[in-house]
Amino acid sequence: MKSTSTALACLVLITLAGCQPEVAAPVAERPVDAPVVQVAVANAEPSDRVSTFDQRGFAGTFSGTVGDADTTLALAPDGTAVLTESRAGAGGATISGTWTTEAQDQHLRLDPDSKGEPDRLFAIAANDRISALGSDGGPVPGGDLARQ
Repeated sequence: MKSTSTALACLVLITLAGCQPEVAAPVAERPVDAPVVQVAVANAEPSDRVSTFDQRGFAGTFSGTVGDADTTLALAPDGTAVLTESRAGAGGATISGTWTTEAQDQHLRLDPDSKGEPDRLFAIAANDRISALGSDGGPVPGGDLARQ
């Protein structure tokens, strides 16, 4: 009986030894000076993309003629804007508001403080030039504004 108990005890110990969790080998850490690789996701949603647009760097004053109005658009780095339009013999108008970019930083939207005024859209043609867009999103003939 004693040999049966000893054999049974050995069998239990062997079984329990097999149930012990394995100790994982240590994972090598990335060296501090190793380059970080960024991967572009082809099917990423627009909200997943990182914007590289520099609002502070793009801010400035743009002027030109839109339609029959001499137009000046001052874009402040803090996102505020002032649009001034003057027409020969008809006076002028000044619209204050905020500006943002959209369409993957290809368009600029002026959102007037007065909700009675419609938003104004501009295509960002270059760092020093924008072009007025109509309410249909199409270009306004002769609607180019250049950085002053």
